[in-house]
Amino acid sequence: MSDTRPIDELLQSARKWLAAGELDATRILANRVLARAPGHPEALALLSGRLPEGPPAHVLEAAGHNNRGVALAEAGDSEGALACYDQALALDPDHAEAWSNRGNSLQLLGRTEAALESYDRAIALNPDYGAAYANRGFAYEKLDRMKLAIADYDRAIALLPHLVGVMINRGNALIGQQEPELALASFDAALARDLSDTPAVLIEALNGRGAALNDLDRFDEARAMFDQVLQIEPLHIGALANIGAALHRMDRFEEAQAMHLRVVALNPNEAVAHYNLGTSRMELRQLWPALLSFTRAQELRPHYVEAHWNASLCRLTLGDFERGWPEYEWGWPANQRGMRDYGQQPRLSLESWVGAEPIEGITLLMHAEQGMGDTLQFCRYARLAHARGATVILEVQSPLVRLLARMPEVSLVVEMGADLPPFDRRTPMLSTPLAFGTTIETVPAEVPYLVADPERTRVWRQRLDAFPGRKVGLVWSGDPRAHQKAAHKLDKRRSMRLEQMAALGAVSGVTFVSLQKGSPASQAAAPPAGMILLDWTEELDDFADTADLVAALDLVISVDTSVAHLAGGLGKPTWVLSRFDGCWRWMAERPDSPWYPGLRLFRQPTRGDWAPAMFQLARALESFVGEQDLVKQNLLF
Repeated sequence: MSDTRPIDELLQSARKWLAAGELDATRILANRVLARAPGHPEALALLSGRLPEGPPAHVLEAAGHNNRGVALAEAGDSEGALACYDQALALDPDHAEAWSNRGNSLQLLGRTEAALESYDRAIALNPDYGAAYANRGFAYEKLDRMKLAIADYDRAIALLPHLVGVMINRGNALIGQQEPELALASFDAALARDLSDTPAVLIEALNGRGAALNDLDRFDEARAMFDQVLQIEPLHIGALANIGAALHRMDRFEEAQAMHLRVVALNPNEAVAHYNLGTSRMELRQLWPALLSFTRAQELRPHYVEAHWNASLCRLTLGDFERGWPEYEWGWPANQRGMRDYGQQPRLSLESWVGAEPIEGITLLMHAEQGMGDTLQFCRYARLAHARGATVILEVQSPLVRLLARMPEVSLVVEMGADLPPFDRRTPMLSTPLAFGTTIETVPAEVPYLVADPERTRVWRQRLDAFPGRKVGLVWSGDPRAHQKAAHKLDKRRSMRLEQMAALGAVSGVTFVSLQKGSPASQAAAPPAGMILLDWTEELDDFADTADLVAALDLVISVDTSVAHLAGGLGKPTWVLSRFDGCWRWMAERPDSPWYPGLRLFRQPTRGDWAPAMFQLARALESFVGEQDLVKQNLLF
């Protein structure tokens, strides 16, 4: 097996063997150094059985400053240690250990970017300096540069395979990189060592392994890890926080909240603890307490992106648009808003417009982000931009191109990812409410702002006239997005099965029309008893086709999907079934929406229970049919 110890360590051992008169051992170590550093003068001296000449005085003085720095660092005086390392390096700029130690002090002082420069110098001087790789990896991890951190940890482990702490740090970085399987292997490698004499290291390995298992949804195994931690240290905050995270992932939000409250009590100045408490409160629809938690997290960590983002969702749900929209902009890096690199195209401005200056006479690109429902809701702001004198270009998802090209205020609609024409400024669509200073009172709710094809709608009405009663569109499920873990979990909460709409089958005077696309559409072949359900969805290739059909209907009933925004934007009466923890756009408790005048909300009263909302909706549908019949008979005005 090759000796992977750093060269400095090999030389130190060789000196000791020589001092003890063990020439054979000295020569073995000297040869190992020469194999990696041919011509190394000290190794050559040791190979001949003599100590090299003593180092120059300035090198000895530099070593003294470095050693004093180490002593001060161990005493907790990072500023004093840094000054000593700087003195050492002023005397001996090639002192690799001083450069690495300097990086450590800079990290402790919160100057992580500067620390990277010191580690770079140490590694340039000694490419086999395992500790410098390990410490630089930790700096990269703190800066959320996980790929670089993992690469440095791999190099450090290759050089110093006995350092369990590096394996643990590597596992944590892999969790940050959303690679829980690889992280688990890293923690397993650490736990394969005998850590009985280092309980602090054992705790970190167990806690990290539990966090990886959490991310793999192996909650029982994760809890076993955390319980082992708590047996060693009963009030270990990290383990308690991870138990809270596991409970949250299992949708046991009351228990998660109780655990996070315990963590906050133990560590009231930890921003993440307040953030975790806020997320559980959000799920429990405790919006004001959740906002307080996120605000406290921001106070403790002013640039805590996720805390700002979730605070914005609370504010928007509560109707505080004035403070909600500016805070929503914090989601730009965290949620990959504006995913396209506009700088790759010539003559295109990188700067995003959020309303600070006039746009008269310029070409404004409004580009889609997030889902198609978001695009359908916020493309309305093209009207406002056009009214201010801008030429408006939309960049949107492919299924929306034909529909939005019908908007008279839009000059051009480009499919997302296609080549763009020149433009002057750009704005993500969900930044437009901020750009136009939108409040509850000034939501641009004039409908329709989406346009159906009159001729195609006339043809649909003729086909529908062959069937009795009111014509009501149905959507019972969103896009499952099984390949996106978080989105899939959310979709399961907002969607239902067609059979759960059985109460609608008892309402007479209605013919239902399926607007359901995707894999759940197959359920239309077996509707609930009493329900007449037409299914022409194979004829609907995009949202323009769907809009033409929706325009011919009397009402649309939908779970919270893009079709609800399509129907609302067409000015069609629209009823939305909203999950208990409903989207911020539907706000809190309101039966209506400021975004769509003809929209009604039917909310789950408790998580996962659609029956009360469906009962309420079925009774409302009976009234709707009766009112429509009276209108038809000219008895209701």
